[in-house]
Amino acid sequence: MFRFNKQRGFSLIELMVVMAIMAILMGLTGGVIMKSVTQQSRLVELEKTQHYFKLLSYKSYYSGYPITVVADKNTLTVTENEKVTQILYEELEFVETTFNIQTTSVILPDEFKVVWNGNNREFKINTMFKPYEEQ
Repeated sequence: MFRFNKQRGFSLIELMVVMAIMAILMGLTGGVIMKSVTQQSRLVELEKTQHYFKLLSYKSYYSGYPITVVADKNTLTVTENEKVTQILYEELEFVETTFNIQTTSVILPDEFKVVWNGNNREFKINTMFKPYEEQ
């Protein structure tokens, strides 16, 4: 009788080499993935801010009370009929601005600035009514 001396698996060294290669690859791609997730979170917060201004425009129009919004760093402070509400953001950083939402649903100034990758970017605020544009 003779025995078969075949290996039926991987040695410990082979497994450790494969694990090391996988760890290196995950380390290289992890930063790119995290940057992408941060970018998407920032875009979601930007959309929420746009919708929130539109909601405040509706509230001011139908309640008959003007609303004041102060944007500073990562916070929006909303003063509505002596009621103060703060909204905190994780990814967005605002340039300090005070917005007045009038009872005619007009928001002044009509754009807000955000620090985006070290630069200031301006975003238009959509109000309840679309402005009339002559053609």
